Amino acid sequence: MCKGANVPYMGFSPTAQELLAGRVSSEALDYPARCHNPLYREPEFSRALKVLAVVRAVAEECGSNPAAIAAAWTLAQPNVLTAIVGSRKPSQVPEFASAGSLVLSGSQLQRLTDASDLFVEG
Repeated sequence: MCKGANVPYMGFSPTAQELLAGRVSSEALDYPARCHNPLYREPEFSRALKVLAVVRAVAEECGSNPAAIAAAWTLAQPNVLTAIVGSRKPSQVPEFASAGSLVLSGSQLQRLTDASDLFVEG
């Protein structure tokens, strides 16, 4: 709707509640804010892991990390003005801070978009 009206918007949680940052350990899955989150429950969790695999592959190609890649992809969308990225720990801030200066190739952007589209269409 916003895109069709040429209205930019603010992307919220480009890391999908830290899932696309790779927070998939048993500790992360047991975190109270995630135990009822559909992204961390089946069948969405298995589908989200496929997106994470693409994000991780692009991060490796870029010499970066998944959180920065997820945020950079969000910021690269034509109708996104800014993105809100949160963290529970100050040590996580450097993980996504580089997203503003990351330049993803057209191929990388397309792979990330395709993975996202498959998840949404699920």
